[in-house]
Amino acid sequence: MNIKLNVSTIKNVPLCTICVAPTAIIKDVKLEIAKTRKSLRIERQSLRSEIKGKDIDNNATLKSLGFENGSTIYVKDLGPQIGWRTVYLIEYLGPPIIYAIFACKPALFYNNPQNIPMSTAACIALICWTVHYVKRLYESAFVHRFSHDTMPLRNLFKNCGYYWFR
Repeated sequence: MNIKLNVSTIKNVPLCTICVAPTAIIKDVKLEIAKTRKSLRIERQSLRSEIKGKDIDNNATLKSLGFENGSTIYVKDLGPQIGWRTVYLIEYLGPPIIYAIFACKPALFYNNPQNIPMSTAACIALICWTVHYVKRLYESAFVHRFSHDTMPLRNLFKNCGYYWFR
């Protein structure tokens, strides 16, 4: 027998009613909500058993959480999301490019119209900086496994600001 769940927003505005098996996991509930509300893809959803409660783990079953027929589950829209791999690639691409521009074309940024050649130390520093970030880009693209699929898009600007302008 299926459980009929009422889905409401955190502001207690009813969204829809869904039917799922008692053995269903929270990820299944998210999929059902996404079917009824196209704008709420599963990456954007945070499900809670109480309005001010904590997020429910995707692998928890409805039965283990005590949901019964007619129970209410609350969904919070997390907003636009971006994949973690993409975040790291964007973050780590900026520093070597910005450093190279400052190192190779200082006349663009400083009041010195002369084109002074880079010293050996500056050249070595540029190479080391670039190799360091290329290694990070490689690791982000091919080595790392991310525990979460996405993060809010608004955090990308804060993260890039930290890496690009420090």
